[in-house]
Amino acid sequence: MEEERERWGSKFGFIMATMGSAVGLGNIWMFSYRCGRCGGAAFLIPYLIILFLVGIIGLMVEWTLGRKNKAGVLDSLINCGFPGGKYLGWIPIINVFLIFSFYAVIEGWCMKYMVMSLSGELMAIDPGPYFGNFVSSYEPLIWLAIGIIATVTINSFGVKKGIERACKFMMPLLLVLVVILMIRSLTLPGAEAGIAFFTKPDLSKITWDVWLNAAGQIFFSLSLVGSTMVVYGSYLRPKDDIPGSALIVALGNTAIALMCGFVIFPAVFSFGLDPASGPSLAFITLSSIFQQMVGGRFFAFLFFLLLFIAALSSDVSMMEPVTEVFVSHFKLGRKKVTLLLGFLAFLVGIPCALLGWFLDLLASVVTTMILAPIGGIIVAVALAWFVGVKHAREEVNEGASIKMGKWWEPYVKYIYPAIILVILILGILSCFGIFEATW
Repeated sequence: MEEERERWGSKFGFIMATMGSAVGLGNIWMFSYRCGRCGGAAFLIPYLIILFLVGIIGLMVEWTLGRKNKAGVLDSLINCGFPGGKYLGWIPIINVFLIFSFYAVIEGWCMKYMVMSLSGELMAIDPGPYFGNFVSSYEPLIWLAIGIIATVTINSFGVKKGIERACKFMMPLLLVLVVILMIRSLTLPGAEAGIAFFTKPDLSKITWDVWLNAAGQIFFSLSLVGSTMVVYGSYLRPKDDIPGSALIVALGNTAIALMCGFVIFPAVFSFGLDPASGPSLAFITLSSIFQQMVGGRFFAFLFFLLLFIAALSSDVSMMEPVTEVFVSHFKLGRKKVTLLLGFLAFLVGIPCALLGWFLDLLASVVTTMILAPIGGIIVAVALAWFVGVKHAREEVNEGASIKMGKWWEPYVKYIYPAIILVILILGILSCFGIFEATW
């Protein structure tokens, strides 16, 4: 089985594929509206703290479990003797499939607006009513289908020829687009107010709500849902550097998110709009900005192309854990599996595309607040308590440029899962209105 399993072709390919999973709409769309709602720079303080306390460790935990077992989450839990692993292993797999399904809906929105920018139609609409009418129609189903077809096509070619090759192209292009848009935004009249909002924190705005949002952002953005990163870790070679790669991916992911903040907030303040406008920030608020901006049609196209690439690269990564289960565990052909999963994702995506409340429920409550932390806890417990922290530290230090010391063992065994448990409890309480959270 070890000889048959695919491997990443290079460290660069692995980094680009992992960045493709991490750098998605969560960095551009979700990061910006969460940051805007949570006080701008005030959001960055808990975000950066949680990044180092949880984010980097989480990547190491999930990659280590995958590489140690040379398997995705289901077979990893079975191999390490996790009680009920053959059942509990489906929780993170189902979760990531649901994320893939609703993410494909938003990927379709990005394609729609990219085409509108290219044709010039975006410059002539009233952004608010137009977006409302669009998401209330049946047209999103067409774009949903196109987005799923693009994702299925890439995944059907496998790890090296599909995911790795596509991300080697998409991630550098995404970075170039971010830099171009950031330069344009920072040179707008009145951009200074947006820069101040994003760089000068008001400490009084750092509430429990902000901490919970920052934690949710880290887990969602880095794909720490107990499935994707486990599978990506299973494709690592024995001498690949897990701690060094975790640091690169986490910091690179954060750098892209910060650069996107410098794209959006200077522009929002330059045109006197609301930085806390929520999920509509990308499709309504920024569309209004592009209509008023010199060269707006061109920059609108670049922005929505950026959003589309981010969404596609993440959807590719989220489809892979589900594909891997059926290919490795059930010994089915990859092309048949990807076609079947694409069809099922379209069916799940239909209510997401047609019912806004269902999309919100699935995106916020089910996947981010409940299922994602449950998957993270399962993987953390499996590695620390059933593989064993001593064996886990030996595995994570294999090929590492930065060796993890003895401190890593109690941290991974007790502190890391405890932090995820707190996030899960607060998320559940917020669902019942006991604890208020702005998702």
